[in-house]
Amino acid sequence: MAKEWISGSDGKNLKFKRETLLNYGLNRWGLNKAHSVGSTSELIRACAPNSLDEWVNFYFSKATQKKKNGLRITREYITGLGQTLYVKLTEVVQKELLSITEEECIDYAYNLVLNRTY
Repeated sequence: MAKEWISGSDGKNLKFKRETLLNYGLNRWGLNKAHSVGSTSELIRACAPNSLDEWVNFYFSKATQKKKNGLRITREYITGLGQTLYVKLTEVVQKELLSITEEECIDYAYNLVLNRTY
């Protein structure tokens, strides 16, 4: 059964309809940083995988958090990151979005284009 939030794929790399918002949340709260998910760049270079399955197995056997005394990263931990992202988006970002005014958006556009350029 297709998931309505998936807009397509490039191989096994899924394309999410609301990826901009999801990515914003991951970055804002650092859920995808090395301290949270390990150094994925270093790990994939060390693995040099020939398949996604090889990479996934390597990652879960070697990846550790750079915080919390280097605890091993598990599938359950990644699920927890997704659950944290959901809470942040639905409780924090949604409230912020509802409080934005048109005047604030106009002021921001002027400030970004003019003041921050100068």
